Order: sequence, then structure tokens, then C-alpha cells
Amino acid sequence: MPHILIVEDEAAIADTLLFALQGE
Repeated sequence: MPHILIVEDEAAIADTLLFALQGE
């Protein structure tokens, strides 16, 4: 499970967080 951290794009961060939450 790749951990992606994009500080430049808030939308990308939100999408990553949602993906992580769904992964749990």
C-alpha cells in the first residue's frame, strides 16, 4: 500500500486521506 504525500494539492491530500480511511 503506497503512501502518497502531496502537499502542493489539498484535493490530492483529501483524496489520499479518504483512500487511507477506506483502506482501514
